[in-house]
Amino acid sequence: MNKRLNITDRIGPNDSVVLWSANNQDYRGLAIDVLKEVIKDKSNQSALLIQHFNPNADFTLNIENHEVGTYLILNPSVSITTGSIKLPERYVVTDGQVVLVTCSQQVNNFSVDGNNALVIGAPNALAANGFFKLKYDKLSNTWYRVG
Repeated sequence: MNKRLNITDRIGPNDSVVLWSANNQDYRGLAIDVLKEVIKDKSNQSALLIQHFNPNADFTLNIENHEVGTYLILNPSVSITTGSIKLPERYVVTDGQVVLVTCSQQVNNFSVDGNNALVIGAPNALAANGFFKLKYDKLSNTWYRVG
């Protein structure tokens, strides 16, 4: 871009914003309405997927995959002796993806299967109203407990 841009304090309905197109290696104009839609679509993707599960006996559960992460709400009606969750496969997990787990009742023997990824700091039991958070690091292929 070899022309200096003028400054404005108002945006009109036919105005465009200037952006660098990496694919074309040049500057392009983008209509404000198009930019607004792209931002709106991206902001809707930032929420965690909510997965509900209401076990009444021992359980094994696969965590649903979502590019940002999954919020698992375990809501058993009684204490559980043994429970296990299996995290999404490492090939479909994004760097920085999170899994947040909360449970309304006690789970005496709890395990987290990393699904071919290492898991560091996972709890081996859950107290009533307990919770934890894991975050994935792609470089080390490891889920770390961060909360």
